[in-house]
Amino acid sequence: MDFKPLLVFVLSVSFIHIKGLSIVTGNDNYTLTSMKEIRVDAKSTDVFRQLLNQETLIRMSLVRSVDTLIKDVIDMKQIISSLQESQRDNSFLQTEVASLKNENEKLKEDIERNLTDTRITMEGLTKQVGFTAGIPSQSSFWTGDVLIFSNVITNIGGGYNSNTGIFTAPVAGMYQFFVNICSYASKTTSYYIVLNGISKVTALSQSSNHAPYQTGTNMLLVRLEQGDKVWIKRRSGSGYYSSSPPFTTFSGFLIP
Repeated sequence: MDFKPLLVFVLSVSFIHIKGLSIVTGNDNYTLTSMKEIRVDAKSTDVFRQLLNQETLIRMSLVRSVDTLIKDVIDMKQIISSLQESQRDNSFLQTEVASLKNENEKLKEDIERNLTDTRITMEGLTKQVGFTAGIPSQSSFWTGDVLIFSNVITNIGGGYNSNTGIFTAPVAGMYQFFVNICSYASKTTSYYIVLNGISKVTALSQSSNHAPYQTGTNMLLVRLEQGDKVWIKRRSGSGYYSSSPPFTTFSGFLIP
C-alpha cells in the first residue's frame, strides 16, 4: 500500500489548521497590526467626515450670511437712493414753494394795488360834489345879506341848499367856487364869497348910464372840511339883474 497520498493530505490539513489557528488566536503579528491600522483608519475617516460635514455646514452658513449681507447692502443702496431722490424732490419742492411764495407776494401786491385803485375810484365816485344855481328874476332894490340862488341847475352830493343859499361841504377836500353878479341897469354892486362867516374874495359889478348891466366875477379855491359852509354875501350897492336862463349864478365843485 502506498502511503504518500495520505501523508500529503495530512500535511495539507495540518497546514491549513495551523494557518487557521494563526488567524483566530492572533499569533500572526503582521495580520493583527493590519487589522489595528484598518480600525484606526476607520476612526480617522469618521473624524475627517465629521470635520468635513462641519466645514460644509460652516461654508453653507457663511454663504447664507454673505447672501443676507449682500441683500442688506442692496436694500441699503436702494434706501440711500430713495433718500437721495427724496432730497432732490424736497429741494425741488422747496424751490417750487419759494417760487410760489414770490408769485403769491406779487399777486398780493397786485391785488392790493388794484384794491387801492378801486377804492380811490369808488371814493372819487362817492365824493363827486358839485353845484350850479342861479337867480331867475331881477330886483332893483334888494339890500339883503345872503344872496339866495333859488334856481338849482346842478346839485351833485346835495351840498347846496336853495332855501338858504348856503353850500355845506359833504366831504373834506379842495373846492373851487365861482360867482357871477350882473348889476341892475346903471347901479354898482359888490359881493363877497364867504367861508364860515369870513369873507374871502370880492366880485365887483360897476355899471353906469353909459355902461349898464355890467357883470362882476371872481373865483375861490379853498380846502374845506366836512361841514364847512360857503355862501354869497352882499358887500355894497343894491339890486341885481337876471332872467331865465340866469345871468347871476353861483357854482362850486370838489376837485378830485
